[in-house]
Amino acid sequence: MVESGAVRSFSGSLLFHVFEDVKDTGILLACGCAGAGISVAGGVGLGISKLAGRQPNPFDFSPHRIDRFGAVDPYTSEHQQRCAAARSNKISG
Repeated sequence: MVESGAVRSFSGSLLFHVFEDVKDTGILLACGCAGAGISVAGGVGLGISKLAGRQPNPFDFSPHRIDRFGAVDPYTSEHQQRCAAARSNKISG
């Protein structure tokens, strides 16, 4: 979703996304903390900083893995409807 020139990423679950492949590619990504993201940003930042430093992450990020939906084509109506429904049903933040 693009609003006012800024990308706002809402997943079909309203959970943030985490991708970590520090060992092979050096890529570490956390995004999608849209809406009430400020309430989780400190914990996400701490976990990401630990991963970046190759230290144990104190949090379980597995429910937030970016591949939790499997292969996704963002242009399909199914995906767009899932994300729109998540955004429409948001009740806080």
